[in-house]
Amino acid sequence: RCIPFPALNAATIGGDLPGNFTNYIFRGVEGNTKYDETVISAIFDGPLYTLPSGDIQGVLGLEHRRAEIDDTPDPNSIAGNLYNLTSATPTRGKDNVTEAYTEIEIPLARNQPLVDDLTFNGSFRFTEYDSYGSDTTYKLGLMYSPLNWVTLRVTEGTSFRAPALFEQYQGATSGFLSQANDPCNNYGAIQATNPIRYANCAAELPGLPTFTANNSIRVLSEGGAAAGLEAETSKNITFGLILQPSLGDAGALSLAVDYFDIKIDNGVDQPGATNILPRCYDDPQFRAGGGLCRLVTRSTVTNGLTVSNAHTNIATQVVRGIDYTVRFDHDLGPGSFRVNTQVTQYKSQLQQLFADDAADQLNGTINYPKLSGNLELTYSLENWRFRYGVDWIGDMDSYAYLEEDPADTVFDF
Repeated sequence: RCIPFPALNAATIGGDLPGNFTNYIFRGVEGNTKYDETVISAIFDGPLYTLPSGDIQGVLGLEHRRAEIDDTPDPNSIAGNLYNLTSATPTRGKDNVTEAYTEIEIPLARNQPLVDDLTFNGSFRFTEYDSYGSDTTYKLGLMYSPLNWVTLRVTEGTSFRAPALFEQYQGATSGFLSQANDPCNNYGAIQATNPIRYANCAAELPGLPTFTANNSIRVLSEGGAAAGLEAETSKNITFGLILQPSLGDAGALSLAVDYFDIKIDNGVDQPGATNILPRCYDDPQFRAGGGLCRLVTRSTVTNGLTVSNAHTNIATQVVRGIDYTVRFDHDLGPGSFRVNTQVTQYKSQLQQLFADDAADQLNGTINYPKLSGNLELTYSLENWRFRYGVDWIGDMDSYAYLEEDPADTVFDF
């Protein structure tokens, strides 16, 4: 059934190809993704006890979730038949999680001298995954209002997140790196400057005093369940101030400033083949040590490399910054008008990809802006609401990005 390529001439070079040929070589690509989730939950809440300052409120909850993903790419994608396009294999997996949680809020004092309101809030959660075992998390918070328009708040808490099904079970999707990224390319020239890499390459390529890589490096983006992907955890603390001064008939104004400090351990990410390869070949234990070398294979026939850029756990991420929130409400005509704006100023965004790495300060670089925020203007009239919103990020090293509803616009500052 082969249809030969038409003879080269001015028409075919210009892209004017015969219909029977284009029908033969071009294929529509169609995949199918199905995601099922079942949630069963029960929640009990209400007052537990009455204090002079108010009711103690409590919540007790139970929840079970079952999720399953079945992503099937086009058969030609699975078979690798699409020229100049990546191949892709199915993504299939499931998980179950059962959680029990409780929360309590206690009004410690109200309507006292220098204590308009003092409230404690605490919560606790037990989580058990089929895939990642169990863990516990908590949150503790205290709100203090010396006056009815001034509130101070502080919270501390932890979190536990099992990797998503896609991060666990993503089917291998291929890509390629230049052969120049092969750590053993011309390894004979590095015997003096990098003896560890030289020894590892010499052991893997016996009988070759040197080696010139001629094959592109195949990189597979895939899920990390088979490579030992772990759940990520975090700890955070916030301090905040809320001001709600009375404006009378002029409207209602609320100002909030919150400092946050969040540390994530075992964060789920893809380290990238350019990080995996040198760390494998510069490891004194090399293949015997496991580590990142478990993600690298070399063909015994072509000596070409394949790298599994699987979702894995990075050592640490730390984010510190300040949230600013301003909200103003005012009756306007037959309805009400609201201005709401939120701005986040990032003071630090550190990432340590591996435990023996120095932490990288990413604040102010691409994808890690120093500032982000949004502005929302809303007019409400009975059952109607009219909204205009702008989301933006900026103050990066090279550019700022502004997004409007409904169109996107890019500005260079």
